[in-house]
Amino acid sequence: MDQGILRTREAKCTQENPPKCTAKCPIHVDVKELIKAINSNNQKEALKVYSKAAPFPELVAKLCEAPCYKDCVRETIDESVKIKLLEEFVIAKTKDEPRKKVLLPPEKSKSIAVIGSEVACLTVAKLLRIKGYKVDIFTRHRTVGGKYLLDNESIFSKIEDELSDLGVKINVQENIVDFFDEVQSKFDAIYVEDPVGIKFWEQTLGTEINPLTLETSIKGVFSSGILGNIYREYPFIDSICDAKRAVNSIDRYLQGVSLTGNRTGEGSNETQLYTNIDDVKPSIAIKPINSMLGYSYEEACAEAERCIMCECLECVKACVFLQHYKGYPKRYFREIYNNLSIVMGIHFANKMINTCSLCGQCKVICPNNADMKDVCLEARQMMVNKGKMPPSAHDFALRDMMFSTSEKFAMYKNPPKHDKASVIFFPGCQLPGSSPNHVESIYKWLQLHYDEQVGLMLNCCGAPAIWSGRTDLVNEQMQLIRKTWLEQEKPKFILACPSCYAVFRDNLPEIEFELIYTTFRRFKLPETKKINEADLTVAVHDSCSVRLEKSIHEDVRHLLKEKGISYVELKYSKEKTACCGYGGLMMFADRDLASKAIKNRIEESDKPYVAYCEMCRDNFVNHGKETYHLLDLLIDSNEKRMKSPDFSDRHDNRAFLKQKLLKEIWKENFEREVSMPLFIDEDVRLIMQKRNILVEDIQKVLTHVEETGRKMWHKDKKCYIAYYQPVVVTYWVEFLEENEGYRILNTYSHRLSIET
Repeated sequence: MDQGILRTREAKCTQENPPKCTAKCPIHVDVKELIKAINSNNQKEALKVYSKAAPFPELVAKLCEAPCYKDCVRETIDESVKIKLLEEFVIAKTKDEPRKKVLLPPEKSKSIAVIGSEVACLTVAKLLRIKGYKVDIFTRHRTVGGKYLLDNESIFSKIEDELSDLGVKINVQENIVDFFDEVQSKFDAIYVEDPVGIKFWEQTLGTEINPLTLETSIKGVFSSGILGNIYREYPFIDSICDAKRAVNSIDRYLQGVSLTGNRTGEGSNETQLYTNIDDVKPSIAIKPINSMLGYSYEEACAEAERCIMCECLECVKACVFLQHYKGYPKRYFREIYNNLSIVMGIHFANKMINTCSLCGQCKVICPNNADMKDVCLEARQMMVNKGKMPPSAHDFALRDMMFSTSEKFAMYKNPPKHDKASVIFFPGCQLPGSSPNHVESIYKWLQLHYDEQVGLMLNCCGAPAIWSGRTDLVNEQMQLIRKTWLEQEKPKFILACPSCYAVFRDNLPEIEFELIYTTFRRFKLPETKKINEADLTVAVHDSCSVRLEKSIHEDVRHLLKEKGISYVELKYSKEKTACCGYGGLMMFADRDLASKAIKNRIEESDKPYVAYCEMCRDNFVNHGKETYHLLDLLIDSNEKRMKSPDFSDRHDNRAFLKQKLLKEIWKENFEREVSMPLFIDEDVRLIMQKRNILVEDIQKVLTHVEETGRKMWHKDKKCYIAYYQPVVVTYWVEFLEENEGYRILNTYSHRLSIET
């Protein structure tokens, strides 16, 4: 992931862009932070925020023309927030507070002459002095303030005192024109406004000025935008803005660096920040009862509350994963990039990378298509390739996949009594693991509609390998599926799993395929018993794997209507649907976060859910939500499954399905393995499920015990304890011998090796 790609991706997330009011403000007052401080009744903090942008807060608050007002997002709803009145309130409430003394940096050797006494000149002098430069002001007048002096004498008197305290010298020089050459010889840079008239500019400085850097045609001499606006009124706040730009240029000039580089953020500009106002309620702007005194505290708070605190965070509002890590995509992109640059990564960042569900919801919701999925998936692939992927992240899911690709489940069979297939049914691995009877029913139904020309391929599509960044395993699975397809002379595939659909779509575009619900819609639905729930209404949960497949969304809803089932839409549905917690292997990387994601999803509606992904259904059911698989309603209307199998049961179901189909459809005898008798209570099964321990793992430990006799008696627990490390994981089992078998009391695992 190079820097160029990182920058492009970062640019898509606009959360760090300023709100419209701040962007349009020529000096970029941080309005959100100002309002937060007001709402917290911390006016000193509010003044601190304001002073960062306004060099002379009291003067700016009074004279600013408030260009931000007409650009407030609130204006599109009712009326803009009265930011200027809030600024004046802050100044009024802090006028008696002693001003904090500015701590100057070590004084630099360079010196600047500021010619003129207008507000822009005073701004340049103050800001350059704060940077450590020696600054002298030269003015024809004994008082500063220029055209703004009238009615503001007390304010300018304070400004003079402030400048004096900073060490800025104010020199009276009546004949500036004759003195200019001497100033040039004594100072390293000059800032000048229009103190002596047009003739001076034309004869001495020339009429050219760089609109970006504000450097005049004389090197080292800078002015402001007012130079080109002598014949018209120049806004007060724009003169402050130009002064700050000139300070930037003079500082760069004296440091010998580019005057033009990276200056896009200066002055009033546009912002790319997206702000959703759909849920913002109208409210009337607050006017002060006493217009002379301005806002009272209560009035200021009431007006501040009207600010909608513009921000995007649309993806964060929808995604539990993004909420959990307390950031937004742009920040995550940087963290992931930095993590990949570290030899073995940081545990926190590794976990974040591996916890994303890779569902793509953020990209759909984001106005600019910022996508966590691509970044996290690429990061996983890079971590695997560089040997930086923690084995604990995806080990169990890959082992589950390996079972589905082994001889215990995987097979391809031509249609009975036929040498090739016109279509191949590919149910995936999760539906056979959770509801093998549906697989059998669909296959028999397909045989009826395709003249018994339907082949059957039991296998995993490779989704867990994709999600874990194992491109090597992905390629193996794609080659296997492609090989079967070619050997059968390129038949059409019919899929039962949305995740399989996504894998075929993204990796096997040469193969013609469709989801079973499209097939159901084309032909007559299987005959089933009537649904026994009166007036059943369900909420449709769309699979995140097919969030962009509009035709599938339509097929699902059409089939529900055809079955006479009413449905409602969830807040996040179709292309904006939320993940169930299984996608991207979230539930293996962070079980607690996955559980939170599931709970967040099932709380969107009090209606029973209908899902068309088996893992979605199972996850919801496991968290107490009444949920149907769509096939429960289309094929077995009276079957109400309110329990989901654990992973050990899934393995058994897959193996049993293969044996049953081989025996009943292809008339092949299949000798089933005889396993040792194990007695496992439900509470222990729950522990096993939580700790990702399979029955076959326990069997390996006990087989090792039978072969070696290695077991220990725990006198306190009054049971045997044994361990075995078949792979990278060491498994422990607490057990008793019972009825020529074993009663399992407890089990746990770790990744430490036991050396004896």
